[in-house]
Amino acid sequence: MTRFENATKDLVEEFIKQWLVEEEYEVQPYTDPNTSFNYKIIKSNIQLHVGQHNKSKDNIMIKGVIAFKEDEQAMLRYLKTKRELLYDLEIIFTLANIEFSVKPNVTTEEFTIEDIQLTKIIYYDGLTKQTFYDALLSIFNCLKLLISKFILVGRTSMT
Repeated sequence: MTRFENATKDLVEEFIKQWLVEEEYEVQPYTDPNTSFNYKIIKSNIQLHVGQHNKSKDNIMIKGVIAFKEDEQAMLRYLKTKRELLYDLEIIFTLANIEFSVKPNVTTEEFTIEDIQLTKIIYYDGLTKQTFYDALLSIFNCLKLLISKFILVGRTSMT
């Protein structure tokens, strides 16, 4: 049996907040009526959320979102290799065991992306400081990869 296998949400929240503070993350409570707790943390200008849905009995989630501005969406809309780009990203996220969802924006007949959301879930029976930070850093690194990839796409589409 692990420390959190039969833990309460309050105990899990207390430990998660403690772990984040110990590692000197900027931790801010984030109000979301669908969560019993939710913290916004920022690392290298990337915002992540750590929390637990009200309906969840024994898991926490770590979530990161990249939102694209109008000009970035326009760039994606006319990118000839967008299917290949999305397929490459899907492979990376799948290999990292990260759930992802793409919010499409179809304002014309051309498809573009409004945002990409990455989520990792950890169940209480597997929750340790190590598994927590492995998941947190996986999301963070995938978001950094997304940013780098779209910066490169923007540079190549301008030439």
